Amino acid sequence: MAKIKRPKAGLLRPIIVEWMGAAAAVTLMTALAAGLGWFWRLDQTLYDAALSLRHRPAPEDIVIVAIDQQSLDQIGRWPWRRAIHATVIDKLTEMGVKGVAVDILLAEPDRADPAGDEALARAIKRNGKVVLPVIMEASSSGQLREVLPSPVFAAAAAAVGHVHIELDADGIARSLYLREGLAGGERQYLHLAAALATLEGKDKAELPGQRREASQSDQRGLWLRDHWVHVAFLGPAGHFRSVPYADVLRGAVPKEALSGKLVFVGATAAGMMDAYPTPVSGFGRSMPGVELSANVAAGLRGTGFISIAPLALQVVVAALLVLALMGAYLRLSARRSLFVTSLAVVGVFALTLALLYAGGWWFAPSAAMFGLALCYPIWSWRRLEAAQRYMDEELAAASREPELLPYAAPMSRRRKSALSDELEARIEEVRRASARVRDMRRFVGDTLDGLPQAALVVDTELRITLVNTQAASLIGKPAIVLGGKRASDVLAPVLAQGAPEWNTLIERAPVSFEARHADKRDLFASIVPFLGSEGDRRGLLISLVDVSVLKEAERKRDEYMRFLSHDLRSPLVSITAMLDLRELAPETQKEDFFLRIRRSVERSLTLAEDFVQLGRAEAIDESRFAAVDLTDLLQAAIDEAESQAYGKHIELGLAFAPDAALTRGVRDVLFRVFINLLSNAIKYSPENTRIECTIEPEGDRWRCTFADQGYGVSPEDLPKLFDRFERLEAANRKGERGAGLGLAFVKTAVEKHGGRIEVQSDVGKGSRFILFLPVLR
Repeated sequence: MAKIKRPKAGLLRPIIVEWMGAAAAVTLMTALAAGLGWFWRLDQTLYDAALSLRHRPAPEDIVIVAIDQQSLDQIGRWPWRRAIHATVIDKLTEMGVKGVAVDILLAEPDRADPAGDEALARAIKRNGKVVLPVIMEASSSGQLREVLPSPVFAAAAAAVGHVHIELDADGIARSLYLREGLAGGERQYLHLAAALATLEGKDKAELPGQRREASQSDQRGLWLRDHWVHVAFLGPAGHFRSVPYADVLRGAVPKEALSGKLVFVGATAAGMMDAYPTPVSGFGRSMPGVELSANVAAGLRGTGFISIAPLALQVVVAALLVLALMGAYLRLSARRSLFVTSLAVVGVFALTLALLYAGGWWFAPSAAMFGLALCYPIWSWRRLEAAQRYMDEELAAASREPELLPYAAPMSRRRKSALSDELEARIEEVRRASARVRDMRRFVGDTLDGLPQAALVVDTELRITLVNTQAASLIGKPAIVLGGKRASDVLAPVLAQGAPEWNTLIERAPVSFEARHADKRDLFASIVPFLGSEGDRRGLLISLVDVSVLKEAERKRDEYMRFLSHDLRSPLVSITAMLDLRELAPETQKEDFFLRIRRSVERSLTLAEDFVQLGRAEAIDESRFAAVDLTDLLQAAIDEAESQAYGKHIELGLAFAPDAALTRGVRDVLFRVFINLLSNAIKYSPENTRIECTIEPEGDRWRCTFADQGYGVSPEDLPKLFDRFERLEAANRKGERGAGLGLAFVKTAVEKHGGRIEVQSDVGKGSRFILFLPVLR
C-alpha cells in the first residue's frame, strides 16, 4: 500500500497557542475593565446592597438632638431665636455631655436680636466643647470662599469643622474627606465629627483614610481635601438614638440620657434638613446630614470605615483569577469548565460580600466577574475553532487515504441544499468518517473471525481490544467479557506452559514460541507488533494455533520409526546372526537351529500384525459399522483363546451374559479387542488360575469385564498401561515378550466405537479390564 503524505505538525496550531492567545485577550480586557472602571455602576450597586446588609448597633454614647417636626410644632417656625439655642446649650452643659456638634449654620449675626447672639455665645463658651460648622461656597465670580460662623460664635466655640459630603457620580453619598480647606488659607478644617473627636484628646495625625497625593497642586484659591474615607453606615436613617430638640428645651429629657454622651444637634424635619441618599437609605429615604456626621463619629470612635482595595491590587487580583481559571480549562471538559466558571463567578461575589460584611474590606468584583464570565465563551470559541481546523485537516488527510471498502459518495460530490452551511458540511464529513471507522472496525473484526486460528489484538498496556471467536473458544469465555482485560491475566491460566514475559513483550515483539494449553493441547503462539500512521507501536497481534494434530503426527512418526528401527528389526537381525553362526558351525543341531529361526519369524509376524491392527483401529470409519452381538463375539473369542489357556492350565469362563448384547461396530475389530484382552490375561497370569468374563447392561452401555488372577499392575504403571510401545516393568520381570501395542490397540478401538476402558488392579491378586460399549436399541 502506498504511503500517504500527512500534513506537517507545524500546520496544526498547538492548542497551547490558542490558550495563550485567549488568556492574554481575556486578561487584558479584565485589567482594562478593572483599571478604567467599566462597571462602576454595577460595583456601586453591589457595594450598596452589601452595605445595606451590614447592620451594626449604634454606639450608646452618641445621641442626636433632632430638630424634628414635633419640635417645630411646639417651638414655632424656623428660624428660631438664638436665645432658644443658648438655652438648649446650657441644658446640655448642665447634663454633663462630653461634647456638642451643632450642625446649624451661624454665619451671620441676628441684627434683630443682638442679645440672643450674646447669650448663645456665652452658652457656647460655658460649655467649652462645642463645635460649629464651616462651609465652602462659590461667589458670583466663581471664586471659592470659606463661610465661617459669625466671629462672636467662632471665638466662643472650641473648634469649627466642615460638613461637606462627597457625592458619587450616581448622586449617592458614600464617602467624605476628614480634612478640607482653601489652599493658602489660614487653616485646614477637620470634619465636624473629627473636630468633635479631637476634643476627647485624639491626635490629629491619627486620622484614617486615603491621603492626598503629594503632587496635587497647592495653588491658592483651590479647595484641598485629604483623608478620604468611605463611611461604614451602621444602619438606615433613624438608626442612632435621638431626642427631640423641644424635649431638651423644656427639660423633659433625663440627665442620665445625655450625661457623658457626644451630642449632635441638627435638623431632621422634612423640608429643612440637608438630606443625602446613602447606600443604606432604601426606598428613597434620605439620611439627614447630622446623622451622617454621627456615623462618621462612630467610625472614628471604633466602628471603623470601609477600606477600599487599591486599584492596582484590584487589577492584579482580577487578572490572576482569570489566568487561574484559564489554566484550569486545560484540564477540564467543556461541561466541567462551565460549572467551574459559574462557581468562580459566584465565589468572587460571595467572597466580596463576606470581606465587606466581616472585615470592612471592599473589592470591586464586577471586573473580575466579567473576566471570569468572559473566559468560557472566549476559550470555547478558540477551542472550537482549533478543533474545527484540526478536524478539517484530518478529514482532508483521511480523504486522501485509499478506499479499502466501498463507500457512498462524499457530500462535496452531492448536490447541497439551499439551507446547508459549512457546519452542516463538516458534520456530514465527520459522519462519513465515523462510518468509515465503524465499517473498518467491523471489517477487521470479521477478518479476525475468519481466521482459522485464535487471534487477539491488544494495546500498548496489553489490554484486549479485539478478540475473535476462535480465541474466545480457546480461552473459554465470551468475547464481550474479554474486552478491556489484560492479556496476561486472560492467557496466563490458558498457557499452562511456555507463557512469555509479559512486562517486556511490547519491546521484544515480534516473538514466537510453543506453549501448552491447560487441557494438554499443544499451541504455537506468534506475537507481532502493529504500527500507527507515524510508525510508532500501537499494540500487538497475538495468534494462537492449535498444533496438537501436528504434534500427535510427529509423535506417531517417531513411534513408527522406533518400531521399524528396533522392534521389527531386532528379530530379523537375530535370524541373520543365526544364519551366520550356521555357516561358521555346520555341526549345530538342525532342530534347535530351525526352532530359533521359527520363533524370531513368529515374533516379527506378531509385531507386524499388532502394528497393522493398530493402524486398522485408528482408521475405523462409522460407515463400516453394523450390528454386533457381544455375547456371541465373546464366546467365539473364548473358544479361540482356549488353546493358549490350556498350555498354562488356565480356565476360561463366561460367568454371565445376556442371550444377546447388541452394539454397533466392526465385528473383526471388536473380536480382536476381546482376543487381545484374553491373550494378555493368559500371558500375565500364573498356571492353574481362572479368567472370568461377564457382559452386563449398565444404563445405555454394555459392561464387559475380563477378570484374571494374574500378577497385577502396580499403581505407578497404570497411567502408561495403554501407551504405545510401552513395556511394563512387571512384564519384563516375568520374561513375557511383546511390543506394547496390544493394549494400545484395545483402547483405540474401544474409543473409536464410542466406548471407554477402565482398569482395576491389585499387585499379586489380579486385574479387571472393563469395557463400556454403547447399547444398540
